[in-house]
Amino acid sequence: MKRQLSLIFAIFLATLFFASCASNQIEKNYTEEELLLSNLETIQKSIDENPVKALYDFILLEKKQMENLLWEEKLELVSSIENQILEEIKNQTEKYIAEKNFYQAKINVESLQTVLDFGIQFENQLSWMEDVKNQIDTWIASEIEAFLVKNQDKNPTVPEMITGTVTVWVDKGLRIEKGLGYSDISIGSGFFIDERGYIVTNYHVIESEVDPEYEGYSRLYIKTSKDSETKVPAKVIGYDSVMDLALLKAEITPDFVFQLGSSENLEIGDQIYAIGSPLGLEKTITSGIISTTDRKITTLGTVMQLDASVNAGNSGGPAVSKEGLVQGVVFAGITGSQGLNFAIPVEYLKNELFALYNGGEIFHPWLGIYGKTYKNPETQEETGVEILYIIPGTSGSYQEIKAGNLIIGINGKSIKNENQLQNVLIGFGSNRITTIRFLDLETNEEKTELVFLEKRPEYPGEMILAATSEYGAFLPLFGMELVPMSSDFKKEFLVTKVVKGSVADNAGFSENDPIKIVRSKVIEDGQYFYAEVFGKKRKNGYLEATMALTAPMDSSNFF
Repeated sequence: MKRQLSLIFAIFLATLFFASCASNQIEKNYTEEELLLSNLETIQKSIDENPVKALYDFILLEKKQMENLLWEEKLELVSSIENQILEEIKNQTEKYIAEKNFYQAKINVESLQTVLDFGIQFENQLSWMEDVKNQIDTWIASEIEAFLVKNQDKNPTVPEMITGTVTVWVDKGLRIEKGLGYSDISIGSGFFIDERGYIVTNYHVIESEVDPEYEGYSRLYIKTSKDSETKVPAKVIGYDSVMDLALLKAEITPDFVFQLGSSENLEIGDQIYAIGSPLGLEKTITSGIISTTDRKITTLGTVMQLDASVNAGNSGGPAVSKEGLVQGVVFAGITGSQGLNFAIPVEYLKNELFALYNGGEIFHPWLGIYGKTYKNPETQEETGVEILYIIPGTSGSYQEIKAGNLIIGINGKSIKNENQLQNVLIGFGSNRITTIRFLDLETNEEKTELVFLEKRPEYPGEMILAATSEYGAFLPLFGMELVPMSSDFKKEFLVTKVVKGSVADNAGFSENDPIKIVRSKVIEDGQYFYAEVFGKKRKNGYLEATMALTAPMDSSNFF
């Protein structure tokens, strides 16, 4: 007993000692030199993993240290790290070339060129870039441009065009239902764009072939219009799950190769034809008109809406003009609705051809910004994309841009609206440095900054919820800016801004509405953000009601 009491007393004294030490600890105040060295060390450690990002971080640090004498004092160390970064970018790029990954090599070279064009000079000579550029151009000319049909006679006949289409057949083995086995087959359409047997289709048609989470049996074949009984093996070359595009290859020489048109010149009411295998019925062609050219139903970009009859199995087939030019890639319409059919504009396909031919999965970039098209209050002219929210920790948050600024250009291209901004970003790869031009509405001052385009997350809303408060997430997710009505944060707020066309706007909320957040949560495996709010709507005479709001964790307004 005495021994136990002694042990307890010893533990008690030890606890008091450590508590006393902890209470007497003084938070370390880092000197300016220590902070600089720490930042340089962090950049140095990241070089091997991502040299292009390390270069961008180095440039940002140098910008902040421009008037710091310490930067000059540590010039030898600074120069050493700069040379390490550039040497690793060179080594990585040469490795990409050796692996025939010309797409990534091109991104590296273009990132360096952007930095040089921005006026940043390096001690290290970048003479190797010219040789790499030549190798990339040679590959593009020999592997892509030379094999794409450019001078095809216009107005091909319908039978000719049909021979350029295929049925895409994905055999997924057996499906067991109620103790019985059934053939599990996915059927879609596709069309030849290359004399070597390259075929375009939808990603969702061949998803089981490349989805790492799919654990079942999956075998990909095509059937030609001339021989609908023979299954020709095919393989997936490149794919984009977001834009729903995929490039296949079969060891076959096509009788007809489609020429890609330009959907930028299409107008509402233009004649359009859909060719494919609806419900597996090969050699089917339907006609209609373009209902609209810029329907927003996808996360990125816009799609064409057409009234040509489209059914399951049409997905991946070409939407062609009366001249026989591909203007879009068809995907099946909305289930349960008649006449609502869509096609991915051919411009997106053309922008991604280089990446698709290069192979593998395409990842899209983003800035980490939530915004909307800005219209001049007097003229209603679209003049840019207004930044409404910048997600902390993303590339957009590292520069001098802020909420209220307008994005008016990116990579030297002018931006008038959100569609143009998305379209430019869709044609870019991630992990690259580019430029962004923005306008400060308060000062009317234009400025251009370097930005790093990171890989777009599957659900940007997850980053928002992790980086801000519950009520702070209401602006980028619901389009409703809130401020606390008291200092004790009892989930009672005042609406200070409602974004037009947002979830909050469609729900009838307006400025100065008082609301209370009852509860919120992420639902549908992270796809949606759900909230119940009790509000008094000013528009309805301060009618009290509890409302349920649901917003996707990703949208076309995240850039």
